[in-house]
Amino acid sequence: MLYELIGVVRPGNLAEVREIAKTTGNIVLNAGGVVRGITNWGVFHLPKPMRKNTVTHNTGHYFVVRFDSSARTQHAVRRTLELIAAAGR
Repeated sequence: MLYELIGVVRPGNLAEVREIAKTTGNIVLNAGGVVRGITNWGVFHLPKPMRKNTVTHNTGHYFVVRFDSSARTQHAVRRTLELIAAAGR
């Protein structure tokens, strides 16, 4: 099944965006899926300000990963991204 993941990362660290997109792609490929494309949308204003550790963020670096995989792989991607987000807290 085709999935489309839209990710938002703190702006200013392009290496972090690349690493997260690469990690997502590796999970899909290791599970036998196919990555259809990774697109860097760049930095945009968030729909609403986000607060994290007493810091307010108004912008985010957006990227899109399109991939074909099983539902189980999609859940693995989601769990991994949640762990990455939790580590950044």
